[in-house]
Amino acid sequence: MAWLATRADAVGKVSPQEVFKGLPQFRREMRSLRKTWGQWPPWVDVVLAALKVAKQLGR
Repeated sequence: MAWLATRADAVGKVSPQEVFKGLPQFRREMRSLRKTWGQWPPWVDVVLAALKVAKQLGR
């Protein structure tokens, strides 16, 4: 998944500690997506949820 770092909207390198800090919020986002889409929400929505959490963490 290293290619994601080459995107113009990439949030840059993230430490494991930062990932763990955002995990509860990302899980909430995923829960919401699964209520709408079922077990496997569209990948683009998963990526957008991750970007949303990263931006809220100041990334």
